[in-house]
Amino acid sequence: MNTTNPYTIVPEGELRCVWMDAGVVEFKLCDRELECESCKFHKQRTIHHAPETSEIYFSSPHPSSANSATTKDLFTHLVKSQFERLLLQQLPDDRGYHRNHFWIQKKPIGNKYVLGIDHAAADFFRPILSIVFAPVPAIVKQNDPVCWLVTTVGTIPVRSPLNATITSYNPLLTMQSGLLDSDSYKNGWLMELTAKARAKGLDEFVEHRAAQHQFERQLHNLECTCMDAFHHTHPDAGMTMNDGGVVVNSIQDVFGQTIYYNIISRLL
Repeated sequence: MNTTNPYTIVPEGELRCVWMDAGVVEFKLCDRELECESCKFHKQRTIHHAPETSEIYFSSPHPSSANSATTKDLFTHLVKSQFERLLLQQLPDDRGYHRNHFWIQKKPIGNKYVLGIDHAAADFFRPILSIVFAPVPAIVKQNDPVCWLVTTVGTIPVRSPLNATITSYNPLLTMQSGLLDSDSYKNGWLMELTAKARAKGLDEFVEHRAAQHQFERQLHNLECTCMDAFHHTHPDAGMTMNDGGVVVNSIQDVFGQTIYYNIISRLL
């Protein structure tokens, strides 16, 4: 007896919601052409306010000085530690880099390329719970969404930095999405694509020496953004005491999901 079902759960011509592909909801169609930023349901899933009933205190690297430091001092140390760690990792010299934290590497034959995300952007998105890819092959224009990173603070749309044809996605990421962060330049690549020699956006990738200066400048600006956001959301209350509340070890813990999402969603 033939037990195959000739019908599909998704009507022909309809788009699947990325939250359905991520397994968060059982069934939901998309009526916004995958423009998640304008979707009310998407905002409801991603915008969660951090608890306001508990005070926060920081996990200090120097416990003996914790009671003599202000919250601003400890947050500054937290931010600088993360950014210094990111700056210590040099960009590989065998590929080009985009200001929106993408890298591209030309394959030996024809007009084929491999596209990925640099280690800084991936670090801010972690933990990456899963990655939802659009169907391939697909012709995309610059700024078209090509996949979505499902993180603890929401779903981050990844938009193409150039006009290209996506031929395949990295199959390893469907099983180990964390490779995007832990192995950004080798096994954590995103997709393979083809692009014409003068494709829009291709000339916006620069070689690694120019990219390194751009990278350092961007991280400095992002560090300033984090400090400004902290100043507006956590006025300095003076000395800190580890006498209760919620201990925090990351920038995300300090800001909560709403503010952190608004900061990192701009990276790509």
